[in-house]
Amino acid sequence: MATPLFVFYRSPLCRFHPLPIFYRNFHTGDLPFKIPAPIKRSSTDILQAMADTVKTDENAPHFAYIDDTVTIPTTLLQRKNYLLAKEFGRRTALRLVEEWPTLFMLDRDQPRLAVFRPQKPLNPELVEPTEQNLLHMITTRQVVDAVKLYERMGENAENIEISTKMELFKLLCYYNEENIPLDEIEWAATRIYFAEVEVRNTEWKGLKADIPCLAEQLFNKLPKTGETYSYLICGLCKFPTIYSLTQAKILYKQMISAGFTPFEDVFNLMIKNEITLDENTKFDLKFWLQEMSKFNVRPSVTTFNYIFQNLAKNTNLEENLEKDLTNMASSDTHFIDTKKDPLKDEALNLWKSAKMFINEMKALNIEPSLFIYAKILELSPDDISYRIALLNEILSNLEEKLFNGKEIKNTNFDDQTFFLNSMSIASTGQSESLLDRTLEIYNNRNNRVKIVNARDEIRFFENYLIAKLCCLSLNNFFLVYKKFVPNIIPLTTTIFGTINNQINKRKPGEFCWPLLKRLTENFVNSRCAYLDKLGFSMIEQLREVRPNQHLSIEEAKEYFKLCERLINVIEEIDARREYMEQKRRKEEGILVEEEELNIAAVKEENIKNELVEENVLSNEFYVEDKRLF
Repeated sequence: MATPLFVFYRSPLCRFHPLPIFYRNFHTGDLPFKIPAPIKRSSTDILQAMADTVKTDENAPHFAYIDDTVTIPTTLLQRKNYLLAKEFGRRTALRLVEEWPTLFMLDRDQPRLAVFRPQKPLNPELVEPTEQNLLHMITTRQVVDAVKLYERMGENAENIEISTKMELFKLLCYYNEENIPLDEIEWAATRIYFAEVEVRNTEWKGLKADIPCLAEQLFNKLPKTGETYSYLICGLCKFPTIYSLTQAKILYKQMISAGFTPFEDVFNLMIKNEITLDENTKFDLKFWLQEMSKFNVRPSVTTFNYIFQNLAKNTNLEENLEKDLTNMASSDTHFIDTKKDPLKDEALNLWKSAKMFINEMKALNIEPSLFIYAKILELSPDDISYRIALLNEILSNLEEKLFNGKEIKNTNFDDQTFFLNSMSIASTGQSESLLDRTLEIYNNRNNRVKIVNARDEIRFFENYLIAKLCCLSLNNFFLVYKKFVPNIIPLTTTIFGTINNQINKRKPGEFCWPLLKRLTENFVNSRCAYLDKLGFSMIEQLREVRPNQHLSIEEAKEYFKLCERLINVIEEIDARREYMEQKRRKEEGILVEEEELNIAAVKEENIKNELVEENVLSNEFYVEDKRLF
């Protein structure tokens, strides 16, 4: 007969006393403890908890650029190559899946992600001209292919549902019958490095054809509503020409007379293109705000983005002012009132207008975007003290917003200019607190605005480092320097030249060997070494070091190795240049005789020996203390 379970657990071998209690209450359903109800969690709650616990290392190299710590990019070209190489590898893998999907048909990954199973785009010349295929192209934003398929449909296109025609009409108005631009694709590296140089048509298609473009043809076939009017007006204003802006003005008047209410985007683009309904009147920003109030359309932060963008356009009046003064000087009237400054008067009026619109935003309870803050700084009086006080107030508002857990949202592609302007003002005023506060806001997790352009990002951190160098001692600056170079930014000629000048100015009172050592190591690994002038400056810095006076025994050993490494790198660069020069001359048909090569080799050897002697003997590289060897 089997031993009861509770007897076994009471045996001396396994003294598990709580189990008999559980055993006694098992049949009655009464338990000595209460099982809590399961907590409902999403699939990403654990990842979010880990992200909140493990903070981001702000000074670590970005993993988008590197696969290994050895390959930290030290130049802009390396950054571009590393990022594009990784992205092109992923794009190649996705293209393979598109071309040969049957090779991956047996994959049973769960959850099944559509991004890893991309579908090959439909070919408008091969697929059947059906409404379903047309709608698929519209959904995937194949603009040119959708136009071709619609034209293939011919008479059958008249039988398409109105909703499908409306979706095609929206797509054509937004993209002007062209494929999506590079700055809207999903691949980050391509957006960063190729979107700015992309050549696109900025003119409305209806201007170049004798007949209306497809978007205008669809507009004539669709029912006239506020939506159709608004989309076509936005398309005409997005790709401005004399023809398109005139048509937009005509359609706006027709829309108003028909009793339709325009969308907010219509007013925004009217403001952007400075359109006036009456040719005899001057463009006025207040007029369009009054129009929005008339039709009960609430302005958004995008509306005020365009308003402040329009105000900032008028700040650059120097060329017009020079023309006016030239015309006045060449006329018969030679009297000029020098007490009046038209440029300052215009700037003051713009600043008053900016403050008026700021108050309007407060009345509407609209928080300014970073783009608006950037334009406020540009429109403010050209006084560094005033701008520092204004920047301090802006940073306080942003810090309070982040402290309350709110996000700084990206409302405009140019929102990033705020951080550039802020860092520029803080560095000009040499305010260490403003520098640190700007960087802290930029690195905050709730800040969604980042500097995309690689050169602008380097300029941002350059201003920070250079300003910190002016505020700190060399020893304290070294702690800041090693956090940023080369992990965040490479050593640029601007950074090297500024640090080199500051080291020279602070001699002999200040000397920081760790900074000089790190600077030399970064110099060797950067493209600064290819510039002869900078290489000479680096050698001069090392020549002026006195190992017996400035360095310990271990530091002196490091010093000698560093000097040797620097000389070897410079010699290697010179040899490479000479090789390329000889190769060029041979390609041009100029033969170099063997004697000339021998003479050049002898000269190179003599220069090498002189350089070593100059750096080793004349500058106390040679030390009598035998403990160094």
